[in-house]
Amino acid sequence: MTKVHCNLPKYLWGEVNSYCYWIKKGKPAAVLCIKNEYVNKVQKYVQDVFRLCVYQESPGEEWTAVWIYEKPYVLEIIKKAPREPKSIFDEWILGKLFGYSDEAIEEFINRQPDQIQSCNMSGKEVKYPCLRLR
Repeated sequence: MTKVHCNLPKYLWGEVNSYCYWIKKGKPAAVLCIKNEYVNKVQKYVQDVFRLCVYQESPGEEWTAVWIYEKPYVLEIIKKAPREPKSIFDEWILGKLFGYSDEAIEEFINRQPDQIQSCNMSGKEVKYPCLRLR
């Protein structure tokens, strides 16, 4: 495996750089799951090179979710954000957290077949969002 910069695999280095670039351009946060062996190197690289913040969550024995963000208030949103979205509200919050536009979030929600119901109101079919049934 080719390694560059701070002993990270090339693919991981590229992914981290891309996410940091987008956060510097205004996206609130990004998250990537990485093997535990690279967490400290990624954190140091993100903090030293990009001057961004890192928050870690360990969902498993071998992997860690590494959140990257810039503005301090975003950490509270990260900590309270749903990990398994079950509603349109959850999808919307996550869309905003990752910096998607309202239009992109709406398009995503409308593509989810179990989130949209049709009803007949006065002879006119209307689609409206509803909670997923899980």
